[in-house]
Amino acid sequence: MTKAEARAVKIVELQEELAEAKRIIGEFVWPGDDTTEQRQAFVQRSARFAGVTVPQYQDNGKQDECAG
Repeated sequence: MTKAEARAVKIVELQEELAEAKRIIGEFVWPGDDTTEQRQAFVQRSARFAGVTVPQYQDNGKQDECAG
């Protein structure tokens, strides 16, 4: 892969990350009428994007203690 091709690939990756960040920010300002499940899914997706520990939830909606 040439240097120009490697840069093009990196640009595409960064554009995809920016698009995901915009979606996450859009959800962050989403009105507070979301369901518990929607909020948990948002938190998990945001954690994956940020590269931090992804919280896991029990069936009762509480966060598992060991998941961080």
